Amino acid sequence: MSGSLRFLLQHDRVVQAGAGTGKTHALLTQYLHLCAGLTAHRRAIPPQKICALTFTEKAAAEMRSKLVGRMTQICRQLSNSEDVDPVAALRETEPTLVETAEALDVAVPTASDWEQVLASLGSATISTFHSFAASLLRRYAQVLGLDPEFSLLNEDEASLRLRETCEELVLGAIEDPTSISDDPALRETMVRLLAELGFSSGAGGSGGLVEVLCQLYRQRAEEGKAADGMAAAYQPDQLCDELQKAHQRLSTTLHELGSRASELGEKTAERARVLDGMAHRLDEKLRSLDDLDACRPDLIEIRDTMKGLKTPSGAKIDPSLTAAIKDCRQQTYDALDELFAIAISQKAAPLATGLALLLEPLMTRFAKVKHEEAVLDFSDLLRLSRDLLRDHPEVRHELGQRFVVFLVDEFQDTSPLQAELLTLLVGDEGHSPGRIYIVGDRKQSIYDFRGADVAAFAQLCQRLIAHGADEETLSRSYRSLPGVLDHVNTLFARVMQPPTGAMPDWFVRWEPERDPLSAHRSNPTDGNQVECLRALPPTERDDATPKQPAIVREAELLAQRVSALIDEGTAPGKIVVLLRRFTHLLHYTSALRRKRVPYYVVRGRGFFAAQEVLDLASLLRLIDDPTDLLALLAVLRSPLVGLSDESLTRLHLAGRLSLLALTEDQPQPRDDEEPDELQLPADLQLRLPADEMQRLLRCSALLRVLVAEADRLDPARLLRLALDHSDYLAILAADSDGEQRLANVERLLCRATAYAGKLRAFVRFVRLQTDPELIRTHGDPSDEPTAQVLGEHDNVVRIMTVHQSKGLEFSTVIVAGCTTRERGDVPQVVYDRDLGLGLSLYEDGERVMSLPQRRIVARRKLRAKAESDRLFYVAATRAKDRLIWVGESDRSVSGTWRQAIDELVSSQGPDGPIHEWQPSPQQLIPSLEMPPPTQQPQQARIESEARALYHPDQHAPMRTTLLGAQAAELCACPRRHHLLSLTPTALTRPQGRARTSDETMELSPFACLLAGTLPQRLLSRLDWRKHGSDLDEWLGTLGMLRDGPHVQEAVTWLSQLLRSRWLHGQLDAMHSPSLRRAVRYLVNVPGTAISLCGEFDAYWQDRDGTHHVLDVQLASPPTEESPWHRARRALLAHAAQQHMGVSEPISVGILYLQDADPRPKQTLEAATPLEPWLPQLAHAAIRPQPAHAVMHIERPAQTDCQALRCTLQRFCYGTVGLDA
Repeated sequence: MSGSLRFLLQHDRVVQAGAGTGKTHALLTQYLHLCAGLTAHRRAIPPQKICALTFTEKAAAEMRSKLVGRMTQICRQLSNSEDVDPVAALRETEPTLVETAEALDVAVPTASDWEQVLASLGSATISTFHSFAASLLRRYAQVLGLDPEFSLLNEDEASLRLRETCEELVLGAIEDPTSISDDPALRETMVRLLAELGFSSGAGGSGGLVEVLCQLYRQRAEEGKAADGMAAAYQPDQLCDELQKAHQRLSTTLHELGSRASELGEKTAERARVLDGMAHRLDEKLRSLDDLDACRPDLIEIRDTMKGLKTPSGAKIDPSLTAAIKDCRQQTYDALDELFAIAISQKAAPLATGLALLLEPLMTRFAKVKHEEAVLDFSDLLRLSRDLLRDHPEVRHELGQRFVVFLVDEFQDTSPLQAELLTLLVGDEGHSPGRIYIVGDRKQSIYDFRGADVAAFAQLCQRLIAHGADEETLSRSYRSLPGVLDHVNTLFARVMQPPTGAMPDWFVRWEPERDPLSAHRSNPTDGNQVECLRALPPTERDDATPKQPAIVREAELLAQRVSALIDEGTAPGKIVVLLRRFTHLLHYTSALRRKRVPYYVVRGRGFFAAQEVLDLASLLRLIDDPTDLLALLAVLRSPLVGLSDESLTRLHLAGRLSLLALTEDQPQPRDDEEPDELQLPADLQLRLPADEMQRLLRCSALLRVLVAEADRLDPARLLRLALDHSDYLAILAADSDGEQRLANVERLLCRATAYAGKLRAFVRFVRLQTDPELIRTHGDPSDEPTAQVLGEHDNVVRIMTVHQSKGLEFSTVIVAGCTTRERGDVPQVVYDRDLGLGLSLYEDGERVMSLPQRRIVARRKLRAKAESDRLFYVAATRAKDRLIWVGESDRSVSGTWRQAIDELVSSQGPDGPIHEWQPSPQQLIPSLEMPPPTQQPQQARIESEARALYHPDQHAPMRTTLLGAQAAELCACPRRHHLLSLTPTALTRPQGRARTSDETMELSPFACLLAGTLPQRLLSRLDWRKHGSDLDEWLGTLGMLRDGPHVQEAVTWLSQLLRSRWLHGQLDAMHSPSLRRAVRYLVNVPGTAISLCGEFDAYWQDRDGTHHVLDVQLASPPTEESPWHRARRALLAHAAQQHMGVSEPISVGILYLQDADPRPKQTLEAATPLEPWLPQLAHAAIRPQPAHAVMHIERPAQTDCQALRCTLQRFCYGTVGLDA
């Protein structure tokens, strides 16, 4: 068909479209042609008569949005072209519409015609299969006896109801099998099923009888099938046929072996005759026995005798004879294995039949439960819609009149049930031509785990083409550069070559006449378009390089390349890292953090497996149940206390390893008593190191408060109280990935707020999510990602799975995990949509597969390989400009993506188009970015002190680490410091008043750690000299200008600052190499047991030697500085002196983000800035304070409270109680 008539749709059409060829654009162009009347009948088809279907809600929304956009543009061009021919204007944006109209010699619809079409588009059917099915069921609810107002259960709700129904069914079958079936053998079958599988493996498990039945229900429901026929492979007649075939193969191979062995000498021939005699005895037994298990001793004897039959070799032996003997031996072993599997199948047959018997009433009962509650689940939508159309021809006829054309996008992701539903909608094979237009790419079918079957796509396409449908191939890619496409074409011409022999429809074979992609874009003049990262093998590494697992080396290699790309000028937002799965996500994110690369994980996992979440979950469990020994051990070992294994052992030997034993002899502390004045029992003092004893003492005191307040405080407030009165947050902050860990803590606190007054419910929820056995076997049960520090639309490297990247494109794509192998775990009960059930049984302590399961497992491996090849293709076709493969070469592992890439590299030679990037040995050593050499001793001291928080020296005094803002609050008013941790937030600030800088001290320690704002982040990254005039352009390169409502405020503030005379004066006077931004510090306060941690927003030194520290505050400047501000300046000056190793006075400037004047408020602090504040810091009560003790802390003068603008004055001088 000529190009001008390719959208005429005279017949059904099947469009095979490669990656990046614009298949969705083609489908929408077809939609516009139908609405414009550019059809074989020259009649316009209104949107209400067109049914457009796709597979995700997001894709459906984008399809509708793009249609609206294109129609709106058509209307605008046709109505605003007074001086230009409207058709000529339209030819620029919709050339195919104009070309088709000219070929048909008809006029293009006018602007008013398109406006009418656009107005009716809102009621058009553009949806997913499931949404379309739901609307269909509501429309014809009475036909099926449904409530038209039915609700749709989400996945969790449906699973919960199904599980409850299944548990009730199984318990009823155990008690009274006749309630399920009249089969008298069912009782014994239930006993065997429970013995093999158990009743349940618990929530999240997969191996118990309840879980097996639930999974079988889901799979059969997705296929729209009943329970019958599922165990057909275990029927006696079927097993008898299999037995006869296997026995015949064994007899034939043994006879052949005997005849061949006679040529190899008397000894070998004698053993062959023995085998032949055994085969004859087996024949006699099998003629009189139906139970193959009784013949197991004979099969074992044959197998053992076979082991003694050696295959001779040597110059005098014919090689062909040796090969024939080996082949006979292998065939004999195969036949024996099959007979053993048939024996297991006979024993498993009653269990398979029992599962089918249980599944049938489960389907009936669950349907009844849903009917009574007027609810449906997702599998019901397609199945009931199929039944409606199949069983009610009048409904089919009505829908045939309602919809004239069906357009289906991404049809390769269809399931057999969806394909059946579409066939019923379109009509039988004799339907009128031009009714269906489907677009898809069989090479991109990657959702087998969701029920998609590329075979359904292939079979429907073949059927349509056989009945006259037109076939079109789109092979011109508008996405990738020619170098990337040449690599993809060459690579997958080798990869997509299925095994020889009969090829199932779910294998995709590369077709040279259809599949190669050609490039629309032209090649750039320079740059590598395809790279393969190669890590140094262990033998090539420097001896000093730590020996690490392969996945760690790969993650470090990836981080090195990403860092190098950014250094070369590639914006992080243009880079995406694709993983096959998130199993090793933590290794990649940790490596990127060590390289200071900003990243965002798209719907990742691992939140409830994060160590900080596990620590706090154990703390909550201990508060809820003080007798929980495992929770106590977890808390004592965590950074909350930090006891060594040796100390825990000593506690156990002393009989003190329980919360009650640790606190029963401890006296109640007086309000004026310091932590080091409290005493543990004498027997513990003799056994524990001094530092651990003090930490244990502090934790015991804190736990007594938490347990006492557990009935009064919500889970979130209990956690905040524990965090505010421990060093836990400071320890996390000192870690290399502290920002991520702190964000995880904040997310847990947010989750806890939803359980107000429900401590036990929250503990139960967290216990399920953090169950170590479930995490070990199934990963994070909730599949909830860790907290995100940055947003997806920030200028960050995005990390996602290949499945998540489907339909997307990126400038630079890095595919990691190329050495990942397919999972080989096989559950005890498996299911295949074609082969049915497969079971294995335990024999002598080992699990042995039955014959159906062996076949299902073999089929699964082939399907997994085919799906892996298609996933490989999707990963390779996401890149626009550069494609990078990551993964260590390992010749011992076959069938991996990396192996296919290495074979291609070898075939193309060293001068081939694939560039190998390899770091130096030093680059592979994981390390943090270190400061200039002159600062390394200071950095080492900080790291040493951070490590000391985890493992302090035995004789070192117990230290408390405070954040800078927290320490300033303690200096200004110790009473306020403790009240804020116990008083509800709603009572600390009057309603309706915005926070001012005076209230900055009200930020909790946690909030202070996370107070990095967009202006602060940008200020730490931009060039103060260069970007003053081109700030907007620089922000545009980061993709910042379109993000969020506060970006323009940040831009305005930064513009004022960068153009201010103050900053230019500072830059002129600055000793340039001294400028450092976002400087983290951890320093000691002399004469006290306090350490300070925090961050300078900027530090520099003038040419005259003056040292400057810049601090950015979150609010407007105060009218008058309070004690808090003065303490804050002194603490910053002290931290700068200690961190930078200087003794001179420090100039401290504070920038207020809401100040119209961009100049900071500067003061030159004294050489010993903390001297006025040492008494408060040295004698302040910093241990956890119970509510009654806080009120006895000395209150300041009320004038000081007014200077602080403290909102807690009513607690100190008013009549409001602490519990108000």
